[in-house]
Amino acid sequence: MFIFDKGSRVQKVTEGVQFYEPDILCSSYLFSGDLEINIVIDYERPGFGVALIECDEREPDKMNNYSNLYLGKLGMNDYRVYRKRLGVQKEIYSGGGIFEPEIKNASLTFKLEGHNFSVIYHTLDSNNNPRDVSIGTTHLDKLFTVYRIGFYSNADNIIRSVNFKSMVPKHWRTSVENSMGGRISFSRDTITFENCEHDAEVEQDYIAVPAGKHYFKYRTVEVNGKNDIKGYIFPSKLNTADGDAGLEDDKKNVLNKDGSFYLKAPQEMSIKFKGKNGAVKDVAIMDNDYSSFIETDDKPYHQDGGSIRIKLTGYKKIKWRAKIDRVPEWLDYTQSCPYAIAHNDKKRFSLNDMNVSLGKYYKYVYDIKTRTLQSLEDTNAIQVITERRLEPNDQDIITIMDNMNMTMTSLEFIAQDGTSTDKVIQKTVKKYVPSSITSPIIILNSKKEPLDLSASYREVVVPHKKLVFFRRTAPFFLGENIPVNIHMIKVYGIPLESKIDKEATSIQKAASSYIEIPYKNIEFFGNFFSIKDENLKRYAYIVAEYDSIEDFYYEFTNYERETFPGDQKEFFLTKQISKNNMDVIMYGIREGVKKHKKYFYRVPGKSAMNSIDYYADEYDVISGSFFDIGVDTGRIYLHPEIQKKYQELIIDYLKKDSYTLNYRDDVRQYELDVVSDEQKLDIHYDMNSDTMSPGYVRTQIDDLKSKYIVARKRK
Repeated sequence: MFIFDKGSRVQKVTEGVQFYEPDILCSSYLFSGDLEINIVIDYERPGFGVALIECDEREPDKMNNYSNLYLGKLGMNDYRVYRKRLGVQKEIYSGGGIFEPEIKNASLTFKLEGHNFSVIYHTLDSNNNPRDVSIGTTHLDKLFTVYRIGFYSNADNIIRSVNFKSMVPKHWRTSVENSMGGRISFSRDTITFENCEHDAEVEQDYIAVPAGKHYFKYRTVEVNGKNDIKGYIFPSKLNTADGDAGLEDDKKNVLNKDGSFYLKAPQEMSIKFKGKNGAVKDVAIMDNDYSSFIETDDKPYHQDGGSIRIKLTGYKKIKWRAKIDRVPEWLDYTQSCPYAIAHNDKKRFSLNDMNVSLGKYYKYVYDIKTRTLQSLEDTNAIQVITERRLEPNDQDIITIMDNMNMTMTSLEFIAQDGTSTDKVIQKTVKKYVPSSITSPIIILNSKKEPLDLSASYREVVVPHKKLVFFRRTAPFFLGENIPVNIHMIKVYGIPLESKIDKEATSIQKAASSYIEIPYKNIEFFGNFFSIKDENLKRYAYIVAEYDSIEDFYYEFTNYERETFPGDQKEFFLTKQISKNNMDVIMYGIREGVKKHKKYFYRVPGKSAMNSIDYYADEYDVISGSFFDIGVDTGRIYLHPEIQKKYQELIIDYLKKDSYTLNYRDDVRQYELDVVSDEQKLDIHYDMNSDTMSPGYVRTQIDDLKSKYIVARKRK
């Protein structure tokens, strides 16, 4: 059983692994979160148990000499749990049981669920029916972030088989009974198969799939340098007429070579993955083979293709510029086209209708009065390609760019008076004033009330490459935080004979020769990283190259950023939301995710002012369909599906009646970025006809006596 570290007092026998002295046999796997261990033993002498051994997050391969652990131990018809902390041992649970020595092929399950640590004995009743006996459950006061599993045993006991199931989510079933020491583990959007001697299996049943053509999509990557994972999809309710053939995965699989399958009618389907080593990521059933993976909740979820619905009241024209990359296949011409450049409930326009091609930008103009849609060449000159007319309907609504993969660069609304607003790029109004202005700049609304000068800011990173040199024997510790979720860290080995310049800012200048170490051979643990390389001795130095995020400048913004605990059903924003630009972005951070308070306002660039990539290692972007906004009150109410799902919620929102002031070096002017629900705004500041701001001189004239004061223009 190759899953165990060497050095324990055990020996390999025909039945499995036998202890010849009391000892702890430690698994080589690292775990976090919930875990289920299914184990079969020959229980010859009293004394067998499972230990949860804490590991250092920075150096997970070290276990601190077993200084912190929990041990659940079976004896002679009793079960005890011990807590060892910093070398001091304490019994925290004691109870009776029916488990005693001289039992062959005893099947046990040790389970960690939240803070509860339990053991179950799988036996038979007097009628030889399966019976599960709970031997004991203990509440653990502290959970280990990273831990390993140790098997304690007295001499002569034999471990026949061990299987691990880590954090099995809802709706999934696993089978590792024949894997002989392997495990299946689950992490975010990933299923990992590891060290299975025979195929292990993961399956989810009764997935409701509509009629039509679909694609079963997933990615696989290597684990332990191997990847043999294969996916299957088949009806959950099998045809009994198929006999035994209907039970074989390859024969009941409905997948085509391109990963597609077709259903004549809606049906409940099952998906399965099986293999020995490898990881499966981003599993989804999609209508289009080009669609991107979208993370969903624990409930079955269907997401329709995106579209833009426009209320036409008050406008005379709608204009937009877009490039269509892909559209769904139109297989059944008895049905309406599954996508549309534009449509109402009476008429749909396809690519052929508008005579446009994929992968090319076009302009589109919809005239509301005549209900005509034009496609135009993407030039300054007006070159109409095709003109089509929508049939009249009762609703004053048009839907554009429905169910397609596309890029839109502008969406322009032209009002009856001819004024135009681009809803894609114009969430705010930008004004510029000369840099020579030294007086206050005040913006007034139609009621002569001043707007709020926004004090909200972001720390915009000025990226630059940084090299850190390590001796090959030294701990590989980076002195600053590196968000590995968005910044790739490259690691190089510099051969012994190379010439080295440690002051250089690029690897090309730093070493006369270097070898990039494959990313799969590197593991990160916070600011630490380790390298799996048998040839590490050939390097004089190990060099880490990354984009430093420590240099930044301040940028003021109209987006307020607030944080709230995730256990609240509702909360109130401190500022009012702009009604015309009700742009609210909500992020959810799950329990246990590492956060960096220092980088709460740190963002990668001006184009990513609402990013929290530097603050949280992992997060979810929460759809607006999961919360309600009270615009006037600032109240946000969470729907039950996400209540208490997250440890922390981050909200970015555009503030009503606010403006920012930032200096733009490229034009040598101040940029005013204004958010207001009103169209008419007045900007006030002091400036003479020569574009210079007037100077002010302190006269030191006291006002105790009546005097004449004469003001002359400065020469």
